Amino acid sequence: MSVDSDAFKKLKPKAKDEIVKRFNDIESELNVKIPTSFMQLVDEEFETKCPNNLEEFYNWISYIHKNFMPF
Repeated sequence: MSVDSDAFKKLKPKAKDEIVKRFNDIESELNVKIPTSFMQLVDEEFETKCPNNLEEFYNWISYIHKNFMPF
């Protein structure tokens, strides 16, 4: 498997932006305020789970394939 390193570098910021966008959508659609502490918790979890480099990305994909694919 080959991943363009430039594309990979853009992945994490785009994913973080999407998380913020979805929180904003929830807040506006439901007219609620999501606690900042919850948003920080989500951000911390994202930082620990999201791969930071290509090697971590490959390991993550390999883990998913080994543990969630039925073949």
